[in-house]
Amino acid sequence: MQGLAAVAIAGSLGACDLEPCGKIDLTGTQTRSLARQGPTVIAVSDGAHVEVVRTCAHADCGFAELEVQSLTLRAPPDQLMLTASGRWLTYRVGSGAFRIDLDAPKLDTSASGPQIAPDFGVPGNIDEIVGSLRGGDWLIYRSRAMGGKTGPEPDSELWAVYVGELSEAETAQQFQLGAGHDLRVVAMGHRHIVARERLDEGREDLYLVRVAPARRVDILAGGEVGDPLHLTSGDEFRRVMITEGPSPAQIDGSTEPHAEVPTDVQVIATTGAGAGARTLVFAVSDLDHVANFSGEVVTSLNALEDVPGLSPVSPGGKHLAYITTRGDLALRNLDDQKSCMIRPASATRHVLAGFASDGTMYFEAEEGGHEAVYAYQGDTQVFTPLTGSDQQWRLQAVPPRRYELDQDDHPPLPWAVVRGDYDLSARGPGSGPKNLSYERASFLPRGDETLWLLEANDKGSHLDLRRIQPVASGTTLGFDTDADPIVCADDGCKSPQPYSHAYSSPATTVCVSVSQSAIDTTPWATQCSEPSKPKRYLDSGPPAGELGP
Repeated sequence: MQGLAAVAIAGSLGACDLEPCGKIDLTGTQTRSLARQGPTVIAVSDGAHVEVVRTCAHADCGFAELEVQSLTLRAPPDQLMLTASGRWLTYRVGSGAFRIDLDAPKLDTSASGPQIAPDFGVPGNIDEIVGSLRGGDWLIYRSRAMGGKTGPEPDSELWAVYVGELSEAETAQQFQLGAGHDLRVVAMGHRHIVARERLDEGREDLYLVRVAPARRVDILAGGEVGDPLHLTSGDEFRRVMITEGPSPAQIDGSTEPHAEVPTDVQVIATTGAGAGARTLVFAVSDLDHVANFSGEVVTSLNALEDVPGLSPVSPGGKHLAYITTRGDLALRNLDDQKSCMIRPASATRHVLAGFASDGTMYFEAEEGGHEAVYAYQGDTQVFTPLTGSDQQWRLQAVPPRRYELDQDDHPPLPWAVVRGDYDLSARGPGSGPKNLSYERASFLPRGDETLWLLEANDKGSHLDLRRIQPVASGTTLGFDTDADPIVCADDGCKSPQPYSHAYSSPATTVCVSVSQSAIDTTPWATQCSEPSKPKRYLDSGPPAGELGP
């Protein structure tokens, strides 16, 4: 086993060793795409009725961006999950699961009225969908049918199943993950997962598990798919991610199955917090322990989560944003494993930091007993305050890219959604806040300068798909909160309107799934609502079962 103290990594730096970064291009080659082109946006259930909101592909769409595909399931679902490709809708009823091909000819959206959806059973006892890999059509789930109920054995097992396209002669790939271990998923990549196993006294083992490895890239290291490959042991792992690289097709023109799916490059894990925090880097391909340095990755105040739109790694996959043990804002070059300082903690302490899809860095910093939100451009070294330091400003969501002005000589303007002591608001440089009176919102970054969101109102019985559109007057940024996406709601798109759904009954089960193919969103499965928790369908983050037994 690799303990933290047992591994000496050359070039590891303490905070006192850091030199200023200088000008750095933080965009690089875009592996994290700005343009979300997937046809499926969201799926929303109301009992056994499901509405799938997709990009409008008909000639008569007019100015409507979206259309609604209505389906009827065999029973009200207990969970709803769109796969990463956006093509397959999966749903769970009890311990059984089913998949629907949203591109199937029988699901022609020009047909009138709800359609009885032709579905396919998913093998296995699926008691909880954990999530979907970020690439392809793999589901990660828990099964309690085979788990031990007494003694040291886990009370559930972790499994993977392929729910994408199969030929008539093919059987869906399905296998257990980490047999003999009580693994809890902490990160999902395009082809792998990372999971932890609790030890005594707050310690944890961290494992990489291969699900769909790239043949010419990933080394099985003496194991098979599904085997737990030990990475390290440490205190609680508060932030874990798997970085993305080019697909096998891009690397060498490979024609292997799923060659278009990006590869997974590195596992980045922070153990501990504050002065005792350390961040470790491992190579996915061969499990090489690449780096071990002091400091922590913090992209949300909630463990294992990101502020919507924020990633700890720059779009090109080369730089990691982190906070040193004394509170400096720093960058780590993931190629040569050298660090530099963006902003020292001489008069402040940084709280969290990460990148939008265009390479803009957003961060929170403590100042004068309060917290302020900033944006930073690495190529110009310009810091842009988005709030004052008059109250506790917390970052809530960032757009994929800055707003482009008509003036060629003026740089694009960053903006963000922030929460102060009293209100939620959209803020840009030099602009007054635009107060946002959403009852409950889940933000959906979708590849441009806007922010989409789902709003639950009327005590969770009404769901609206909304959008915040920045607008400029000269070089001052304002915000239009009525620029909601328009959908075709009828044949011929005669009456396009914003998407809104009122649920049929206060007691109905409400499930929502957001497509990774269209939105920069989490791969975790969400939980459906219930009368006592009417807005739970908008909760994000790992399912409760992954946070501990």
